[in-house]
Amino acid sequence: MVLVSFLLCVLLFKGLDSPPIYILDEARNAQCAKEMEENNTLLIPTFNGRLRTDKPPLHYFFMIAAYKMMGVSSFSARFFSAIFGLLTIGLVALFANKYIGKQTALLTTIILSCSSQFIFEFRLAVPDPYFIFFTVSSLLSGFIWMKDQKVSFLYLAAALIGFGVLAKGPVAIVLPALAFLVFACYKKNWKNFFTWHLFTAFLCFLAVALPWYLLIHQATHGQWTKSFFLQHNFDRFASPTDGHSGFFLLPLAISIIGLLPFSTFIFETIKRRKTVFTNEAVVFSLIVFVVVVVFFSLSATQLPNYTMPAYPFIAIIIAHYICKAVNQNFKMPAYPFYIMTAIFCILPAVVFFVLKSEAQTKDMMGIAGILLAPALLFIILLVKLKQLTTSYKILSVATISFVFNTLMLFVVYPYVYKNNPVAKTLPLLKSAPRVIAYKHYNAGFNFYLDKPIKRFGTAEIDSIKMSLPGTMIITTSALLNELDSLRLKTIAWQHDIFERRETVILTK
Repeated sequence: MVLVSFLLCVLLFKGLDSPPIYILDEARNAQCAKEMEENNTLLIPTFNGRLRTDKPPLHYFFMIAAYKMMGVSSFSARFFSAIFGLLTIGLVALFANKYIGKQTALLTTIILSCSSQFIFEFRLAVPDPYFIFFTVSSLLSGFIWMKDQKVSFLYLAAALIGFGVLAKGPVAIVLPALAFLVFACYKKNWKNFFTWHLFTAFLCFLAVALPWYLLIHQATHGQWTKSFFLQHNFDRFASPTDGHSGFFLLPLAISIIGLLPFSTFIFETIKRRKTVFTNEAVVFSLIVFVVVVVFFSLSATQLPNYTMPAYPFIAIIIAHYICKAVNQNFKMPAYPFYIMTAIFCILPAVVFFVLKSEAQTKDMMGIAGILLAPALLFIILLVKLKQLTTSYKILSVATISFVFNTLMLFVVYPYVYKNNPVAKTLPLLKSAPRVIAYKHYNAGFNFYLDKPIKRFGTAEIDSIKMSLPGTMIITTSALLNELDSLRLKTIAWQHDIFERRETVILTK
C-alpha cells in the first residue's frame, strides 16, 4: 500500500506546473481566484473585472490560499485539486478497508490510480476535484450513519453536503439524497428518516452552505443567484449548453471508458453478481453508481466529468470482483485483457492522427510513438497470460497503466499544450503598454498578463481608435473583417489547439 500511495502522489503532483493554464475552464477559474486575491475579497467572484456566475466559491478559496502561500502560478492554481485527489482516493480506501476488506481497498486505490481521466481531473484548476471529494465523502458518511446508526456521521454528511454545495451547487444535495433514499428502500429500513436528528443535520447543512449564498445575493442584488441557479443549473439540465449534448447512454459509456483499463472487467462483474454483491457496502456502491449515471443521463447537457463522483464506487465493485476471483480461485476469462490490449494498441494511432489533423500540432505527431511502449507491454502480457496467476495479471495491468499515465501526463500532454497560442504570443503582449481584446479571445491571456484586458464590442470600434497608439489587440481571425476600417497590422496568427478558432494579435 505504501508503494501504491507513493506512485499515486507522483501521478497527482509531479509536473503539476508543466502544462500551461490554457484550457478554458482552467483559465477562467484560475484567473477568477487571482482577481479575488488581488481585490482582497472572498465574496464576489470576477473574471476580467466582470461578475462571474458560473460556479460557487469553494475552489476559489483554496486557490487563493495557494496563491498566498506559493504565489500565483499554474502549480498553485492546481495544488489543492491534487490534494483533494489524494484525499478522495485515501478516504475511499479507508472505507473499503473497514467495510469490505484490505485487498479490496488496495485494488480500489490501484484502479482509481490507473484511470487516466480520474487522475487528470485532479490535476486541473477547476471546481470538480472539490465537488468529487465532498460528494464522495458525504456518501460514505451517510452509509456509515445508515448502517452503523452513528448519528455523528449524519451530521458529518450534512456538513460535507454543505461544502459540496459551495463547490458545485444543488447537485451536491440531489445525488446523496437520491442514493440514501434508494439504499433505504433496499434495506427496507425507514427509521433513519424519522428522527429529529435530520432537522438538526439540516441546520448543520445550512450553517455551512447558506451564509455565502445569502451574502452574494445581497451584494449583487440577486444577479449572481439568478444567473447561477437558472442559467448554470436549471437551463443546463433542461437544454444543451454550448453544444454539449448527448444521448441517454452517453454517461454510462463515458464512465466505462473513464475507468479503463479495469472497466473491461465490468461485464464479468455483472455475470458474477451473486458472488460480488453480498456485501452492503458493495451494494451501496452499485446504488450510487446507478443514481449518478441515471441522473446525468436525464440531463440535456452532458460532459465527460459529470459522472466522476461515481468512479470510486465503480472501482470498489470491480476491485471486489477481482478479490473474489483471486480468493475463491474462479477462472478469470481472457477477453478483458484482449480488450485492453486492443485499446492500448489503437491509442498511439489515434493520438497520431489527432495531432496530425491539428494545425498547431501536426509537426508533433511523432510523439505519439512513445505510446507504443505500453501497447507493446500489453502484447507481451497477452503472450504470457496463460502462465500467470490472476494476481500477477492484475499487477501487470496496473504497472503498464502507470507507464501509460506517466507518458501521457508528463510527456505528451505538456509537450502538446505548450504549443498553444497564449504561450506563443505572450512575449509580444507583455512588451505592449496596453492590451485590449475585440469580442472573443482566449481566457488564458488574463492569467499570464499582469494587466487588465479591456474587451470591446462592435459598437465600441470608435473607442478602439482612440486607444490605438502602442496598443495590441487580441481577437480571432473570424472577426478581422469587422476591424478593416482601423487598418491594423497583423503581428501574430496562431490556431487555437483543438479549437475551431484562430487567435490573431493586431497593432497599428
